[in-house]
Amino acid sequence: MGANAEFIIKYPSLKAPPQKVGLLMGLIRGKELSFCLKQLELSRKGIASDILKTLKSVMANANVQRADLAKDRWVVSTALANSAPFLKRWQPVGRGHANRIKKRRTNLVIGISKKN
Repeated sequence: MGANAEFIIKYPSLKAPPQKVGLLMGLIRGKELSFCLKQLELSRKGIASDILKTLKSVMANANVQRADLAKDRWVVSTALANSAPFLKRWQPVGRGHANRIKKRRTNLVIGISKKN
């Protein structure tokens, strides 16, 4: 890998709406890796555990390919929460009608790179 190596991981179709995931992604984008791990561990949001697992996975992938993975020298360079195809469900209501329920999902993209 080059001097400006970036390690990216994608988590397709996460079971959460992109609006809620985007709030946490904005919190960790551009921050040091150690800060991000602490913030996600202490967060009360339910989806924070899935983002934390994904962040630890990209750290493990980077550690396999590169031995000098010190948490204080890496930053989260990419943190995206894109909309994925959603599930359509129907809920019966009065007079024989039905309301549509959209179960939104998120494509998660997290990338880490060395601090400049």
